[in-house]
Amino acid sequence: MREAISIGAHGELWHHKHMLWAQSMGLQGHKRLNRYESGKDRAHYIRLQNYCLDMFGEVVEPDWDFAVTAPEDIKGYLEGYIAWENSVYTRLGGISGRLEAMGFPCEAALVRKGLPRKELKRARRMLAEYGLSGWDMTYILPADKKLHDKIKKKEER
Repeated sequence: MREAISIGAHGELWHHKHMLWAQSMGLQGHKRLNRYESGKDRAHYIRLQNYCLDMFGEVVEPDWDFAVTAPEDIKGYLEGYIAWENSVYTRLGGISGRLEAMGFPCEAALVRKGLPRKELKRARRMLAEYGLSGWDMTYILPADKKLHDKIKKKEER
């Protein structure tokens, strides 16, 4: 569980850094997306921490030794996003599988709740769409505005 908690904490940091990058680039939709996903990652690792304390009486702190570098452009950002979330998916899936094999199905299910299925799908689609536009900002900026409005609705629920 410690590894899953650290992955969530690193996800919070990853998205926070990219939120600031997106804001500096004027991409308000991507800023909002990363702020939203940072919060989801934080909520997931806190849920795991609370579970460990309640069930095992142990406070499990994340490993905060994690550095994030900002991308140079939106293509690099999306490629980095996909690489990061692929890594998260693989590692959380492995942790969940090991927990299941050791006879901890409830814990495995809790870890699986952090799998970034929708994030991966969204980032891959954006990479393809933006690439097909030739990375044309006259296409990307309206798409970013739609993303902003979509995430804003999610946040307001």
